[in-house]
Amino acid sequence: ELKSLQVEIKALNTTRESQEDELLAKIDQTDKIAGQLEKLKQAEIDFNKKAENLREKVLLVAEDINKAIVDKEKKKKNIVKEIDADLLGLYQKLRREKRGIAVAILSGLTCGGCYMEMPQIKNAEMRQAEIWRCPNCRRILIEL
Repeated sequence: ELKSLQVEIKALNTTRESQEDELLAKIDQTDKIAGQLEKLKQAEIDFNKKAENLREKVLLVAEDINKAIVDKEKKKKNIVKEIDADLLGLYQKLRREKRGIAVAILSGLTCGGCYMEMPQIKNAEMRQAEIWRCPNCRRILIEL
């Protein structure tokens, strides 16, 4: 009976040692995971700080842009007051019709809006008018 108990004790000790080894391995693994978790938490904190800094910068830039827009709108209103009403109406109509581009540069005989070259006779006729317009696309032409 003593021999049987000794065998059982030895088996239990072996099992205990095996379980202790497993427990130590799991504790080691848990420590590694805890270290990784701490690094990830710190990375999240750093990321959130950077994101907040960027958010603040974006808000400042947006504020500057909005101020610039307001300033440009004021300047535009002052300039528009000086433009002949009929010419302004024509310009606004052309902007709607021509996808925002109402004025084109005349380069030689070529319209910078539709890139069509006008005949000499049309060019001469156009130059007699107060407002130059392309005979093809009807945009207002300017010569630089």
